[in-house]
Formats: sequence, C-alpha cells, structure tokens
Amino acid sequence: MDFQGRVDTVEAIQLISIADVLIGCVDSLEGRDTLNRVATFYTLPYLDIGVRLDADGQGGVASVSAAVHYLQPGGASLKSRGVYSDEGLRAEYLKRTDQPFYEDQVRRGYIRGVRVDSPAVISVNTLAAASAVNELLARLHPFRTVNNADVAVQKLLLTHGRTIHRGDGDPDLELAPWWAAVTAHLRSAVGVSRRPRHESAREHAPMVSAGHR
Repeated sequence: MDFQGRVDTVEAIQLISIADVLIGCVDSLEGRDTLNRVATFYTLPYLDIGVRLDADGQGGVASVSAAVHYLQPGGASLKSRGVYSDEGLRAEYLKRTDQPFYEDQVRRGYIRGVRVDSPAVISVNTLAAASAVNELLARLHPFRTVNNADVAVQKLLLTHGRTIHRGDGDPDLELAPWWAAVTAHLRSAVGVSRRPRHESAREHAPMVSAGHR
C-alpha cells in the first residue's frame, strides 16, 4: 500500500496502524520522527531509507551516500542514533510554519539553518531502496553469515567505495517507556488482537510505504 502525503495526518496513521512492516522514504526530519514514534506505539518494525549528496561548491560533488536503518520497537531510534536532533526538528518545524520567525532565529544564532534538500539521483535512490528490501528479506529469511543484530545500520559510502555496518545501539530512553506501556497493555488483553479496531482491514494492508513528508 502506498500513501502520498504527510505522515502526521489521521489517514496516514490509520493506514500505518494496520501494517506489519513500515518502510519510510520521507524527505524531512519531522516525517522520520513521526514514523519512528508511530512504529513504536504500534509495535512495528521500521526500515528507514535516506540518501545524501553534498556539493563541493565548485560545480562538483563532494560526497554521495545512502543509509538504511532497521529499527525495532523499544530499541534505538533514528534520533538516538544521531540521524537528527531536537534542535534540527525545531528548526525544520519553524521553517515550515513560521518562515519570518525562522529567519530571525537563524540570524540571531538561536538555531542553525535547515540543510537544503539533496537532489534526487535515480541510481542512488534505487541502490538505497534495493538495500532496504534485502534488509527486510534478511529479517524474514536469515541468510547472512553474520548476526542480523550487527547490521541494524547500513551506510553506503559511494564516494569512498565502501559500506559500514553498525549494531542496534542503546534504546531510546524517551520512546522505550511508551513501548513498555504498550506491550504491558497487550499482555493484559488476553485473547484480544494487537489492533482490534483495524483487524478486519489488516489482511488487506500487510505493508505501508510512506513517501514525502
């Protein structure tokens, strides 16, 4: 199932809630933060895909990279892994909702400017998407000679011709208590589906791919 639009809308969250796996291809920090939180609240595994291209200021490219993060409810988050910060989220929110105030805050030095979005390159995007699909397959049908727990993060450094793998990392201390509360509630609801209100639709929406913001 494919949803085009903001991921913080009621419609988007309802679709996500009946999924089994969440794959995020969003282009904003707000979108990533929302998906990570919703995946935690609905106990969904979350695969995040990101691509970055940096110009060298002279008409060339300084670096080209992509990253695939596999996130489990109750574990590390994109924020705890350093993908973004609260400061970055606030800056992006201000830029979207109050441009004059955002520019004033940047000028005064209270916040850093939001990084301009990287241009889309089909070959790099395709490589990142394929890596995410292979990561999902590795979780469903383990085929690696190494432990999946050691490959929670894949960073494809195309500029340097190498790939870096990292483990899950420490749990996000902000989200972990919410996940614990959800799982405790589910354990107490003996004989009740994880998402009873949407169970009838679940078989029709086994996966949600979230695009845009």
